[in-house]
Amino acid sequence: GALDLRCSSNHVAPERLDGIARNVARNAVQTLRRDMIRTATQVESTYWELVQAKHDLLILTRLLDRGVKVRDQLEQRARIDANQAQIADSRARVERRRADVLRAQTQLRLVSTRLKGLINDPNIPVGSEVVLIPSDSMPDQPIQFSLVESLRTAIVSRPEVQQAILSIDDASIRQIVARNQTLPDFQLRLQARLETLDNTAGEAWGDTLDADFVDYVAGLVFEVPIGNRAAEAGLRRRNLERMQSTIAYRNAVKDVVEEVKSSLERAQLNYELIGQTRTSRLAAAEVLRVLLVEKDTLQGFTVERLDLELNREEALATAERDEVQALVAYHTAIAELFQAMGTALERNRIMLQVPNADGLVPLDVPQLQSPDDGTATAPVTPAPVTPAASATATTQPQPAPVNSAAASAPASTTAPAAPSGVEPPAPTFTPATPPAAPATPPESPR
Repeated sequence: GALDLRCSSNHVAPERLDGIARNVARNAVQTLRRDMIRTATQVESTYWELVQAKHDLLILTRLLDRGVKVRDQLEQRARIDANQAQIADSRARVERRRADVLRAQTQLRLVSTRLKGLINDPNIPVGSEVVLIPSDSMPDQPIQFSLVESLRTAIVSRPEVQQAILSIDDASIRQIVARNQTLPDFQLRLQARLETLDNTAGEAWGDTLDADFVDYVAGLVFEVPIGNRAAEAGLRRRNLERMQSTIAYRNAVKDVVEEVKSSLERAQLNYELIGQTRTSRLAAAEVLRVLLVEKDTLQGFTVERLDLELNREEALATAERDEVQALVAYHTAIAELFQAMGTALERNRIMLQVPNADGLVPLDVPQLQSPDDGTATAPVTPAPVTPAASATATTQPQPAPVNSAAASAPASTTAPAAPSGVEPPAPTFTPATPPAAPATPPESPR
């Protein structure tokens, strides 16, 4: 038997090599979190599309009912002053409105089917004939955000930034391994051997167990490759890979800053459009109201007045749809803002806990180790469990649960309550200079 022990000077500590395997698990967690954030935002955006489809159907149905009344009045005046061209025009308008109602009904069903596919509820399968009808209204309260705090929250919470940091750590570990391969190989070898020779096998085993004949060998081996071009090329490759991962980190931070600022701008724009479209809708409603009051008061009307009434009805419907679209765009922009900040799960009260191999303790993301050459890597900071003071909103609209209705009646004949004519206050945004992306990630403690 023989026992051989070797100790080399250019080997890497096993815990550093295990760091790559741990980073694979952490990267998978961040990928899962990124997909969950996208899914949650997509569900919320689709829900608001369903709200818009419902209101569009109600508005177009109301417009059709009004057009039918005006058409009947024109047909009754055929013997007085209405000619065939005017009657034909009113009939064409009614048919166009009827076609718009059919399109709106189909759009409601399509959005409902898409939402059922995203929800993936076994009680409401995608192939069912159930149409989801939203049950809540669209609030228009302003929100307050600090740009600097929003950017800080996004940089800490976005999975893309965390994945870039893990990529830096992987590149640093490979860089350390490549650097050790360039060092001379100095090995200490210790060898012990038991030998025996006897007449029978039993006697030989007995002498071996008695350790009567033991040989000890100790040796030092020093190896220096001539030129060492392969190891130097590998080290240069790993250095370039780490530089590439650092640039990818900076690009990820830059993209996050751009997404947050764009989301804030869209939220502010859509909130301002709510007031603009509401004023337009109230003005259009007042014009139509005056026409109806004059028709009832004067106890008479002309064909030209009926044609003007048809035009004003279409203008009011357009203004109502523009207001609904502005409200939906506002809530969609808020959902996209929380997605850009990386806190969409916390906003929707979705808690993500990743267990370890035993399934008992959550998997924490520790600080990344710095390489031996002094170059630092950024710490991996887990996302906050709840939205901190970095992004304080006066209201956080939640997608309300949806009700199911039969496909034969996807819409109600009752018009939604008209919003108040008082223009809401403008949202307060605190602009500030965003922090620039660092040239290298911040240094972590060794």
